[in-house]
Amino acid sequence: MKEQWVRQLRNRCQRQGVAFFFKQWGGVHKAKTGRLLDGQTYDEFPERSSRQVPDLATLTAIREELSRFHGDAFQ
Repeated sequence: MKEQWVRQLRNRCQRQGVAFFFKQWGGVHKAKTGRLLDGQTYDEFPERSSRQVPDLATLTAIREELSRFHGDAFQ
């Protein structure tokens, strides 16, 4: 894997405010090549949502309402 590719991806993530997780350098010597990118380990994860998943009754009502506007697309 080219370092330039990983750096470009990291930079794009940082510009967009997206979490960047770099697991490791590829190849057959993974233990030897490690996880550092420019002297740093990246273990970022997206923030967890605190929103609850709607219950089945709510989802069914939403689906019925959408199907009134969009026809069979939500059946």
